[in-house]
Amino acid sequence: VIWVIVGTIAPVAIGLFEALLVWTGKRGSLIFRTLFFLPFVLPLVVVGLVWQWIYHPLYGIVNKALEGVGLGEFARGWLADPQTALYAVLIAAIWGASGFCFLILHASLQNVDMSTVEASMIDGANWFQRAWNVIIPQIAPQLTMVTTVTLIGGFAVFDIIYVMTGGGPGHASEVLATYTYKTAFQQNEAGYGSALAMLITALSFVSAVLFVRLRERQR
Repeated sequence: VIWVIVGTIAPVAIGLFEALLVWTGKRGSLIFRTLFFLPFVLPLVVVGLVWQWIYHPLYGIVNKALEGVGLGEFARGWLADPQTALYAVLIAAIWGASGFCFLILHASLQNVDMSTVEASMIDGANWFQRAWNVIIPQIAPQLTMVTTVTLIGGFAVFDIIYVMTGGGPGHASEVLATYTYKTAFQQNEAGYGSALAMLITALSFVSAVLFVRLRERQR
């Protein structure tokens, strides 16, 4: 539940914010477009390996940064601590998924009617008001599609968790897909594993349909 909710909302929100930042095409936006697009190019397995190094208890950037600002007491083995393992992997997954969200939403922004944006500027609307009341309603179908795809991926996520923690320590970062894999292939309970796989499919389908219908009603 934590993974599906946070792992759906966060990358979509980050991707939308990044797309709005570089949408105007001002100087230097090409560099930022490249940086924001980078997570989409990298496979999630590579993303997991990179973030494993970032979280390394001795040489990782996170602990080194904490020690550099005098917060060394907060340094820890992020992937080995049951209290932080799930959220540490989730942060890596959010970064990895934000590239896809940015790509689709940035492309959809190219079709926004600029006359309405300019009219809102003349009326005194600030950046947030223009984004929320003028721009986002015009890209609502694409936003719904991106959210739906990300939502489905949240139920079926496996690779990045398996690479970074394998669902551990213990079951601290266990999700349905990793539990299904262990049940079917490590415990040799193929029937139960198949049932879990069908459960993932059903949850993904029902959640996606309900979300799309809710969005269509709101529109």
